[in-house]
Amino acid sequence: MSRLFLYDTSNFTDFPIGGQLTSIHNFLHYIADNHPDRMKDIILVGLTLDEETIGRMQRVNLFGHKVKYYPVMLGEKDLNKTTKSIRVQYVKGMLKHVGKLAIRKHDVNYINTPEAYAALMVKCPWAQHVAFSHQNYFEMVKSFRFYQDKQWVLKGFDAYLKHMVKKMNLIFVLNKACEEEYQKHHGKTMRVVNSIVCPDDVSIGEASHHRMIFVGRLSLNKGIEPIIRAVLSMPEEYSLTIVGDGEEYNNLIHYARNERIRFTGAVTPEKVREHLGASDILIMNSGFEGLPMTILEAQSLGLPVVTTDVGGIGEAVHYGDDAEKTDGTPDSIAEAIQKIENNYERYSLNALANAKRFDYREVNAPIYEALSQYWRE
Repeated sequence: MSRLFLYDTSNFTDFPIGGQLTSIHNFLHYIADNHPDRMKDIILVGLTLDEETIGRMQRVNLFGHKVKYYPVMLGEKDLNKTTKSIRVQYVKGMLKHVGKLAIRKHDVNYINTPEAYAALMVKCPWAQHVAFSHQNYFEMVKSFRFYQDKQWVLKGFDAYLKHMVKKMNLIFVLNKACEEEYQKHHGKTMRVVNSIVCPDDVSIGEASHHRMIFVGRLSLNKGIEPIIRAVLSMPEEYSLTIVGDGEEYNNLIHYARNERIRFTGAVTPEKVREHLGASDILIMNSGFEGLPMTILEAQSLGLPVVTTDVGGIGEAVHYGDDAEKTDGTPDSIAEAIQKIENNYERYSLNALANAKRFDYREVNAPIYEALSQYWRE
């Protein structure tokens, strides 16, 4: 019986908070519901916030199962003060510890963070490799906090990613553009979508209460300052809640002097949902994305979305019906907010209907079937 090794820079419970962890959770949720006997064959390989557990097999409670969890590095809890590249640290930890897992030829390495492959091609090139590309790999260097001044690093990482794409047995991708680009280097791609758990009962308001929300990492790519400026340009009843932390926190926190702008810091997934439920419109303003899980979760609660049209977002929402797109400027964001509020109930009902297309049971069934071609019982 083959084992599934799932790699991510996460502890698979609550750190770091984000769409990628939610996607992984929902995949595991589907297996626990529909193929519970397979949970024992899964090993999660990530990071830990407890240095004593590095390189030691642990158990994490997920959906009624104690799943094996093997941390290979220590994560930095305060994402506002990250001093080292988490990607580099993960590769170092993998090289040091992953050999102890004794990965066999018929095992499957399920790669959710691409740097994992650097160690795997050294330690176990004979195994089968499947990747889930949560964003276009060839755009990743744009988001690097470190090494932006070292062109040889950026070009080398790009060449490494092209090699990785070529060597995968299968790659799941989130949008057509990514699929077409990968197929230039490798033919075995499968287009899927991210998944959410849709709540059963959601009450839809007939009008917005002018409560805007952003959820995500506070990085320069997320374009958070134009969102703040857009809200502050609108009448005084408009407010913005910013959920998350990251390296841009110190550059943005001065806006909290205005009582209309609230920063929550990093919170648990349950708290994220609470904040979304207490808001009216989600605003995303990224320069590049895959398919943000936050958009799907917000729509499952009836929140229309204002967003830049990047990555797979345009394939997941319907502009003019459940979302509005902007060019990322404050004026454009404010105009999009006003369009939604002029017909809020229609946008909200359409958002709720759209979200049901991404229910975790429907989305993860074909993903599991495709994986099962390699991850055999």
